[in-house]
Amino acid sequence: MAGVMDTLRSLKDELKRDRVPAVAAGLAFYAVLAVFPALIALVSLYGLFSDPAQVQAQLEQLYGVMPASAAELLGAQMHALVGQSSGALGVGFVVSLVGLLWSASSGVSQLFAAINVAYEREETRSFWKIRGLALGVTLAALAFSALALALVAVAPAALEALSLGSTLEGAVTWLRWPLLAALMALGLGWIYRVAPDRDGKPSPRWVTPGAIAATALWLLGSLAFSFYTARFGSYQETYGALGAVIVFMMWLWISGLSVLIGAELNYVLERDAGRLPRARGRRSLEDRYA
Repeated sequence: MAGVMDTLRSLKDELKRDRVPAVAAGLAFYAVLAVFPALIALVSLYGLFSDPAQVQAQLEQLYGVMPASAAELLGAQMHALVGQSSGALGVGFVVSLVGLLWSASSGVSQLFAAINVAYEREETRSFWKIRGLALGVTLAALAFSALALALVAVAPAALEALSLGSTLEGAVTWLRWPLLAALMALGLGWIYRVAPDRDGKPSPRWVTPGAIAATALWLLGSLAFSFYTARFGSYQETYGALGAVIVFMMWLWISGLSVLIGAELNYVLERDAGRLPRARGRRSLEDRYA
């Protein structure tokens, strides 16, 4: 227990010193710029193989962990995108898709910068190497989104068609959510491995705690914020037409904060185990962005 308390105190000091909540707000801004190009890319790719309208209906089933007004904002954008998607593959489509992926990866690049500071690392990689990694993570995120859609939306229909029985169907339907959380933790663990500019990549042992913690914090924070906005929030009354945008950015801030706390936890555990040096003359995340 004493070791756990020491780790938590060290984590608190790191979060304060790096001003992580403030940087999570910066990540939320970049995420807003990245999420809509990512949605367009997802709808465009989906339209090559199926009816784009299906992705809208399937995405709506993932809105349970989001505040209602933020979900409505995404839903309205999805409706507009579906109406514009032609599903045709051509040179213009490919060029447009590459541009969208490039824009979406900008937010991932900023996430890399924040994780670098959590690990006390100076960025020495070239612009093209960083952007290549960011594009890879962006594509992986799109693949994860497609898999999430399959688990949440397609799985129930497939189970019903197989006629496995109500008990087994109920068990499998419930298990898809823990499986989705496990996939998210695996994805975060991979990001924690590739994002920092360091010699050698850490083993799963040193990225798993932060990945699990970040996933749990994101789920709990999202559900708590959804509960708050549904019952006590007054964003619409305060901000008017901008209320949904404010709620969406707050939810993105919670998401970014969860990911950065996971990165800081991994650093604290690895540093206290003697695998990483204690840096001197540290600069905060805000100083790095200045």
